Amino acid sequence: MIGSDTHIHRIQKLSVERNDEKNDLQQLNDSLGIYIQQVKELELRNNQLRSQIIAQKPKGGFDSDSLKKQYNKDLLLLRQQLDTTAINLELTQLQKAEFERATWSNQHRISFLRKFFTTDKQRLLLCTQEIERNKAELDGVRIQIENKKQEVERTKSVMNEQSDYLENLEREYNEIIKAHVVINIQLKTLQEESFFLKAVFEEECEELLSRGTLHIDVSQFYRTELSRAIANIRKDYQTLSNKRHQEWETYYQMKTEEIKTEITEQALKQKNANKTNDVGSMDVKTLKATLEEFQSSYTVLQSENVILISRMQTLEEQYGSIQFERHQSLFLLEQQIAALLADYNESRSKISSIHESNVTLQFEISTYRRLLEGVSTSTPTKTREIALQWASTSTANFSAMNLKAPFVLRWAETVKVTGSMILLPTTFIGPKGCSGVSFAAVYYTSNERVIVEATITDQFNFNNYGQYQVTIYYVNSKVAIGSWTIQLEPKGGICMPKQLLLRDSINNSIVGATVQLLLLGQVVFQSTSDKSGIVNLPKTLLENCYDIQIDTHADKYKIGKFKRIVFQNRGAESETFYIYRQMKSDEVEFLLTWGEKPSDLDSHVYVSDGRHVSFSNKQETNVSLDYDCREGGGPETIKVKLEPNMKYIYAVHRYTKDGELAKSKATVNISTNEDLGSGLPFHVVRVPNVNQPDANFWVVCQIDGTTKKIKYFENAFENSDECNTDQFIRKFYNA
Repeated sequence: MIGSDTHIHRIQKLSVERNDEKNDLQQLNDSLGIYIQQVKELELRNNQLRSQIIAQKPKGGFDSDSLKKQYNKDLLLLRQQLDTTAINLELTQLQKAEFERATWSNQHRISFLRKFFTTDKQRLLLCTQEIERNKAELDGVRIQIENKKQEVERTKSVMNEQSDYLENLEREYNEIIKAHVVINIQLKTLQEESFFLKAVFEEECEELLSRGTLHIDVSQFYRTELSRAIANIRKDYQTLSNKRHQEWETYYQMKTEEIKTEITEQALKQKNANKTNDVGSMDVKTLKATLEEFQSSYTVLQSENVILISRMQTLEEQYGSIQFERHQSLFLLEQQIAALLADYNESRSKISSIHESNVTLQFEISTYRRLLEGVSTSTPTKTREIALQWASTSTANFSAMNLKAPFVLRWAETVKVTGSMILLPTTFIGPKGCSGVSFAAVYYTSNERVIVEATITDQFNFNNYGQYQVTIYYVNSKVAIGSWTIQLEPKGGICMPKQLLLRDSINNSIVGATVQLLLLGQVVFQSTSDKSGIVNLPKTLLENCYDIQIDTHADKYKIGKFKRIVFQNRGAESETFYIYRQMKSDEVEFLLTWGEKPSDLDSHVYVSDGRHVSFSNKQETNVSLDYDCREGGGPETIKVKLEPNMKYIYAVHRYTKDGELAKSKATVNISTNEDLGSGLPFHVVRVPNVNQPDANFWVVCQIDGTTKKIKYFENAFENSDECNTDQFIRKFYNA
């Protein structure tokens, strides 16, 4: 910037100097003009005098030489003036040429300086952009540092958990050692008891042998008596054992009291000896013995400590080996899962082909059954062809594909119908587990065409997608006109994407959110969003419908809940999921998104007291446009704090006219603090796909600020394009 200022100062100085030179040159030109005018006047006078002389010569009477002498000096003077004037004129021309050359040179210098200034300006702009990029990179580095800090904290927590786990293992090991000691004691007790019982048994045997040979029924008498005797002996032994235990406890308490008394006496003796400086030889021996006893205890404790350290190392090695085995088992399980997935897909394809054959067989069986029952008793002698066509399903979340359709129907001439539009009955055979699926066939007699349309009420029922055998019948008849196979498949909009992009309702990236995929209530995948809010999903998911749950771990956001279907890799490469802010009981949030055309839609909120919030007025009391999107697609987010005795109208305006509003695929998600009954944290409203080419406003809903109830309008469009007035909106306040 300093160099540019210096160049500008030089240019200004040169410009002032050239202006001064130009003024001087102008003055010289003016003086030269005066001289030339004087010369012309003198030449004119000279010519007049010459003509007078020529006129006087014939007359004679005067001396021309004397006249010549008289005016010769004036003539010489005039010639000198003319020469001087000519010289001045030449000098002026030279100065003019020099001035023009200097002017051209200055202009060239000025042009060069301007180019140099432009280059400096571009360099400054590049430097500014580079600074902005460096700032962005610095912010990225800061975010990475924060992420690393979080990873370090998580690692610390994992290390603490591992330490706690090792401590628990050590405690369990100590408890096992204690239990082992107790078991050894019990084993010794049982061994002593068995020895005692063996001795008693041998004594009884000897006593019986001494009495002579007796005929005893061992199976009845001996076993009963022996069992009773053993029970009595065991009882006596238990009593004796308890008694001995009590005696040992009493003996231990007595010895403990004696030792305590002896220690107290020794302490008193030591105290008295310190006072009298008289320590007996008996006390010294006692102290030495005590010291030796302490040293031996210390040695034992040291050995136990060494044993514990070795056990700790052994436990750590065992833990490492267990962890390694666990990783290996996980790797083997992943390989097994991949193999099972391949087997599953192969089996599924086989089942699909079998199901197709089954559907065809069922249709043939039903046809033969109707023939046997006499439903189709005769074949019309004359028929005419009617075109068969599937209705457009551009707004539906599924697509219909003809597999074995005839594209024309053979209509019997004997079957007469009245009216321009006839609804024909249909039946179908679909995949196992399908529900909420229906097929409607309408016969338009004016253009001889049958339009067939499929409807799916539960778009996230995975069993609703597959092959259907559809049959159309004559009106009020069981006679079939025709039948064919159709394949219903989910569109990409409801299929699982390969990548999730997490944003909040005002389009900020969400970092560190936990994303879970659940199948039948079980978590099958879990990951965390990166610094850009991106989560990459696995490519090995089984074909089915999955629940997606997103937890940001922040109190200001709701738990995100979505559903997506995995079907033949039909998902998009990336899809943006918006996580909504927590709302209070009197707050509502509107989030608008749309398709490619029109390229720009706008959100508007009208309040019954005259307030109006949109892109031109983003803030009013308790109503704010928190995010305005002008690059297409959305989101546009408006937050409203409801007030009693007020009514609110939410509407969508077509700002650019490069497409129809009704064909814009606009979607409005309405978020409150209530459960809206859909299992999702928001309510979805889609623009009706109707014929409204001139519509500029789509009036979505009305909210009563007192009751907080939302009333949705059906096909409410307005052609008015006045954004800054509520004249056409007022009628919806009382609708």
